[in-house]
Amino acid sequence: MQNPATVQPAGDVRITTVMRYTTPAAGRWYQIDTLRAPSDFQATVGTIDGAKISVDGPTTNTAMTFAEMQTYYFRFTTKHAVPRGGFVKVVIPRAFTVVYPSTTTAQLQCMGANDKVNYCSVFATSAGVLNLADPSQDERPFVIGMAKVDLPMNTEFTLRVAGLQNPRYVISWAALTKAGDTAQLEKMQWEVQTFGPAAWVQTGSTGKLSADEQVDVGKGGHVDVDKPTPISAFSAEAVNATNGVEATYYLTWSTVLRTLQHDRFYVEFPPETELIPTKGDALACTGLNGFAQHTGAVTCERAYAPYAPPATKPKTKQLLIMTFADVPT
Repeated sequence: MQNPATVQPAGDVRITTVMRYTTPAAGRWYQIDTLRAPSDFQATVGTIDGAKISVDGPTTNTAMTFAEMQTYYFRFTTKHAVPRGGFVKVVIPRAFTVVYPSTTTAQLQCMGANDKVNYCSVFATSAGVLNLADPSQDERPFVIGMAKVDLPMNTEFTLRVAGLQNPRYVISWAALTKAGDTAQLEKMQWEVQTFGPAAWVQTGSTGKLSADEQVDVGKGGHVDVDKPTPISAFSAEAVNATNGVEATYYLTWSTVLRTLQHDRFYVEFPPETELIPTKGDALACTGLNGFAQHTGAVTCERAYAPYAPPATKPKTKQLLIMTFADVPT
């Protein structure tokens, strides 16, 4: 016997006993008794091999923070077959954003490893295609394709996911692995889920894929966004240029990306200078842009080197940390 294709509980089992009554004309079977009872059987979700999951980007991608219109190719190998009308769902790490749903819709493809046939049609994205969303994914972006034909078991497929925006911060698999940050490594991984044709549950204008119709699930693959967007301009000008005196410096900079509340800036001054505490171990920051309404919006302190070491390490004389609060983006 072959188990059900999905984890939907199997139906009832029926048993019947019959007897054969033979007449001169023909032989027939007649029912004696019967019983129908639940089978109490439910298949388990198959596990797609994470080692066979990878994510690549074309050469046009920048691998730069917050870069828009990025396209990624998500490759995985099916564990079990996905029947025609079933679903393939790719869950993207939360740091990425589907900002161009029309591009995602137009360019979504599910291709075989040895051909250019598109085996899927777009069904939904987290950005609102068809006004559908899946709250069970904890706000992670996702795209869903519907299988136009049967997707065979143990077969490699590639999903093209376009219209994404990279995270606004640098993420590196190698660096996180070296640091032993398993929690962040987990968040970097992409995920694939496959479902049977009856999986979609519609409720008004929203809906989700039912776990009862799930076929396989797997997690693996990652994207390195290892090129920070450069600050376009920066200068540090002293009000008093006399050597050896305490002076006020004006720091001026221009960023390509938006600065958000609670972001931090680290400024490293040359070794010939020294940050002088004015109130205990605090430094005086006189304001942002010189406007009175921004007084107190930026706080300054000496920073450790590197940025997050044990508290036993001494603070440096040249590394300044600025934290922004209650300022407009």
